[in-house]
Amino acid sequence: MTSKSRIFIGIYIAVGLICLIVLLASSYPDIAGLKLRPDARLYGELYDMCMVDRFRISRTTDGMPPDPKPPEHHISDAKVLFIGDSFAEKDFGWDFGMVFEKKTGVPSFSKAFRGGPIDTPMNVLDGLGYTKGGGVKYLVLVYVERVLILTPSISAGVHAQTGAPATKHMFTRAAMRIDSLKKYMIQTMPIEYLVTENPVGYRLMRLRNTFRSDVFGDMSWKIPVYSVDPPMLHYYMEVASNRAPKDRRFVMNIAEYVKGISDELDQRYGIKLIFMPVPNKYTLYGYEYDRYDYNTSGEEYDQFMRRLYDKLDRRGVTYINLLDGFDANRELVFDPSHEHWNFRGKNIAASKLVDEYLRLEAAATSSPAPSTP
Repeated sequence: MTSKSRIFIGIYIAVGLICLIVLLASSYPDIAGLKLRPDARLYGELYDMCMVDRFRISRTTDGMPPDPKPPEHHISDAKVLFIGDSFAEKDFGWDFGMVFEKKTGVPSFSKAFRGGPIDTPMNVLDGLGYTKGGGVKYLVLVYVERVLILTPSISAGVHAQTGAPATKHMFTRAAMRIDSLKKYMIQTMPIEYLVTENPVGYRLMRLRNTFRSDVFGDMSWKIPVYSVDPPMLHYYMEVASNRAPKDRRFVMNIAEYVKGISDELDQRYGIKLIFMPVPNKYTLYGYEYDRYDYNTSGEEYDQFMRRLYDKLDRRGVTYINLLDGFDANRELVFDPSHEHWNFRGKNIAASKLVDEYLRLEAAATSSPAPSTP
């Protein structure tokens, strides 16, 4: 054995021992998933991005529905389908559809997706194997404001791919499988765990980031706007979307995008669309300079959401106005160190959705049946 081979063997053994020590040093039991640090869940994703101790604020679970959770349904058994971006995902074991079902008892099915030209609601339905004549009566499309603004296909008003339905169906299934594979690889790769997800690396990163923030005022580039007292963090994507120029044509294109989805859902599946645009956290709290001592000032909201509501009204699209519902709530509907709504926000949104659902059901019941020739 050459000296070069001995060196490489020694390096491999050293790396292996380091990995073994780090794994054994873990104080958390969930080794298999390698997503061990609970801070993103307990203290918020924005704290998880900056790891500065003054923003290590426990997330509120006020308003979380009591157990038991509604049973998980197959799409064929659901009456209301929830499709949306990350705001439709589970949080503390509850997704938005489950909160709605807990209030109404109406069987629901949820599917989170990332938006764009592939992940349209129609392609998601095709990927799930849903066909016209199934039990779904309403589709609730949940989009946060920043996704509407920053997704090029949406702001251009493009709501469907070109190509034959069969091709779209195959392409969608392949895309969904690739996405699942990517998530599996990210969750099982140990690199992130070895750097920050283990207790030793995590504590070192917290000490480093807290020191740099306290002494030099440094903050993660992902959080360009923040307030120290009282604490409030804002995600760079929502800040960028609020600051992006949005002229009349831009807003009209988004309304056309939603209108196109509404029409296609009705024609292809016989499903009624209920559109739920969720205001950015920055829209609700980013301009309150009297309340928060932000590191920026002088900005004013361009009223994108209200301008969008007006365009949706003109096109006859059914939507939920969350901006007024959230504004009327005195308590925070987003936690200071988290980018998604909390259970207060979910409950307000679900209550407004229940009101609209009951209105639509009453209107459908009172409408005269179509005459037969």
